[in-house]
Amino acid sequence: MDLDLTGKRVIVTGGSKGIGFAIARTFLDEGARVALCARDIGGLTAAADQLSAHGEVHQRRADIGSVGEPAEFVEWAADALGGLDIVVSNVSAAAGPDWEASCAVDLIGADALIRAGLARMEDNVDANIVCIGSRAGSVAAPRIPAYAAVKTATVSMVKS
Repeated sequence: MDLDLTGKRVIVTGGSKGIGFAIARTFLDEGARVALCARDIGGLTAAADQLSAHGEVHQRRADIGSVGEPAEFVEWAADALGGLDIVVSNVSAAAGPDWEASCAVDLIGADALIRAGLARMEDNVDANIVCIGSRAGSVAAPRIPAYAAVKTATVSMVKS
């Protein structure tokens, strides 16, 4: 399939496993250049090594929930890629009942990432921001209220 992504410069957060890894691999298979981040440097390095067989991959450890790190990662990635076309916010604290961690990563960190990404894409008419959500943002999730609440808030933030 050709999604017309050849040469696009893409950031994928949470790219060391699961959905983020699959997103990064798909972009690479479509000819994009990708910069990944994750909190676990071991998992991130292993993922980047595996993904490098599919195209150009840059990786850097970053905790999107730490103040300043989202913007630092965006600046580093945009420099490494020679610009920025697409930001995929695929992060989650998955912190169960921990409201502070959920807000810091899923909401405040994602907002900082998006704002930093938009600042680096000012002149790019093809710029895209993609936020990975969850069904928990639109239906009751009794055992994970903090996660569900921040996913709902993320939808509103992105729309705004």
